Amino acid sequence: MKRNIKYSKNFYWAVIFIVTLVFSSCTQELDLAPRTSLSEVSFWNTPNDFKLATNRYYNTLLPQHGSGGEDNNSDITYGNGQNDVSAGNLLTSANDGNWDNSYQELRQINTMLQKATEYSGDHTEIAVSVAEGKFFRAYTYYNLVTRFGDVPYFDKPLKGEKDENLFTPRTSRETVINNIITDLDEAVKDLPLQSELEGTDVGRITKGAAWALKARVTLFEATWSKYHETESNVNDLLNQSITAAQAVIESGEYELFTYAPAPEDSYLNSYLITGNDSKEQILARRYFPDVRTHTLGNWVCCNGTNDYTKKLVDMYTATDGLPISISPLFKGYGTILSEYENRDLRMTNTIAIPGGFHISRENREGLDAVYPSLTTDEETGYKSRKLVAIDEDGISNRAWEFKHVIKYSEVLLILAEALYERDGAISDTDLNATVNLLRARGGVAALTNELVTTNDLNMLEQLRNERTIELASDGYRLLDLRRWGTAEIELNKDIKGVNIGNGSWDVEYPGVSTMFPTDVNGFRIVEDAATRQFGEKNYLFPIPTQQIQLSNGTLEQNPGW
Repeated sequence: MKRNIKYSKNFYWAVIFIVTLVFSSCTQELDLAPRTSLSEVSFWNTPNDFKLATNRYYNTLLPQHGSGGEDNNSDITYGNGQNDVSAGNLLTSANDGNWDNSYQELRQINTMLQKATEYSGDHTEIAVSVAEGKFFRAYTYYNLVTRFGDVPYFDKPLKGEKDENLFTPRTSRETVINNIITDLDEAVKDLPLQSELEGTDVGRITKGAAWALKARVTLFEATWSKYHETESNVNDLLNQSITAAQAVIESGEYELFTYAPAPEDSYLNSYLITGNDSKEQILARRYFPDVRTHTLGNWVCCNGTNDYTKKLVDMYTATDGLPISISPLFKGYGTILSEYENRDLRMTNTIAIPGGFHISRENREGLDAVYPSLTTDEETGYKSRKLVAIDEDGISNRAWEFKHVIKYSEVLLILAEALYERDGAISDTDLNATVNLLRARGGVAALTNELVTTNDLNMLEQLRNERTIELASDGYRLLDLRRWGTAEIELNKDIKGVNIGNGSWDVEYPGVSTMFPTDVNGFRIVEDAATRQFGEKNYLFPIPTQQIQLSNGTLEQNPGW
């Protein structure tokens, strides 16, 4: 396959070849530098040393829910029957990689930042590396807080088993969030704009990434505080979120991606190779052919179940911008294709139309007319098109589509939601500058106050709906339900799939109409609400029990676990 490569391999090799700094102490009187490893003696002496150290942090960049960013821990996708998190069936465990790996990374980050204060050279030469370190410290603590709530906070490297700070109790989430904001505010001063990056630096942290992360963090904490009634500084956090999101937009560095050969597939292609390094991408986990690749597209397509649910499918409006429950354009469920007619283009960019030409388990070398499988209890009938690589490398488990960590579309959604949460209203002007850009790309009529009022809709629900469909499979859904305080309602419902009860699928799968449980309207039930018990304790994950045992009593478990 011919590849049009415009990136230098050096940066990718630098990211993949993680610099591991091994510091050793010596009890001998002679001050000898180790001959086989890097040490304090031989490192931290040049600006390039600090840049090399920051390279390893890029390996921690992931979409919101891990390697692929799937939403299988929520109610909008269903994968391999593993919904213990969303079903409220998760058990405490001795270890949690999210905890262990984060604190290992924080030790490295804090070491670098400490060494920066001791650097004898010109500090302006290492300013960008220090800013990157502060960004990653903020990024890591944000992931910890959103998962566990209060967590121990360290801004200095621990010195070993005898360090008096080793048994620090959990720090309040409010303090951790404030420290995150401080780190990002300090980082943005020395970070470059996206357009200022050249050569091997393309893909590194920018001002836009720092502003966007701050907008994400402050919106999360503001809404968590508002709907969990934990803090009183909601409006201050919302104002910070608004200001940070506006800074991203006003920088002029970013815009939504348009796929010129097929504009109707622009949303889909923003996640494929064509979207790598587009102006919609603010920050991504980067891949490169023959150097660093992944298997996500092949897995989603052909090796596992990653079906969407009826709940998500019903969220896509008709082209008139109205919910399908009231739109005269909606064609119903009489055939297997009728529900796809007159719908938001993001629906068919995300979900594979039955009978459309797609990669399949049976044929990975070409495109066939594929119908979603309905042969097991776990399949919903809504197969993924999004995130599925259809190029030669992707089919062969050598995919190099970037995994987006922050996209410009998210920033637009953040701004719209934060404005409404602060003011209890949002103007048509602000709607046109944010969510209506996304709806326009989806071929959907604009969201306006008149549309909402005339059709007795709820503006906040419409904004949340836009966020859910735009970021489907990006890993945000569980976080959103938790911060909105609606997880106990939304996650304890049936997980449903296509309508098999009306016989429309019997042509492709004879007898399927009576083969699986359905609701009264004929929609397939893949997981019954009776088995789902997401409760108050599940809004936070349990602290790993081994960490509690090792803490000498300073770490307390989250309530209910």
